[in-house]
Amino acid sequence: MRRVDPSDCGGQLCDRGGRYTTTVFVLNDEQKAIADASRAELNTSKVLRDPVVTPIRAASKFYPAEDYHQDYHAKNPYRYKLYRYGCGRDRRVKSLWGDDAWGGQGHS
Repeated sequence: MRRVDPSDCGGQLCDRGGRYTTTVFVLNDEQKAIADASRAELNTSKVLRDPVVTPIRAASKFYPAEDYHQDYHAKNPYRYKLYRYGCGRDRRVKSLWGDDAWGGQGHS
């Protein structure tokens, strides 16, 4: 599913800063090779106007976000939709990915 901007090194859409940057975490050399090949293919395809800057890093200890962040869209649908509309997230994702935005199935 294509819901982010992997060419943005400063955050995601209206969410700015290091906490909002994308990263691909891999568990082993095989996954790293697959991720590297995928990034190279996306860059070569020119689907995106700018190159992919999403880093590929070795996975480490994972810390889940606080409970209030889990399934936020389902727990707070009105606020989540207001955020998405207000920051232009849907328009930006659609402009980046076209018909592949949101997995080609619209969005919730």
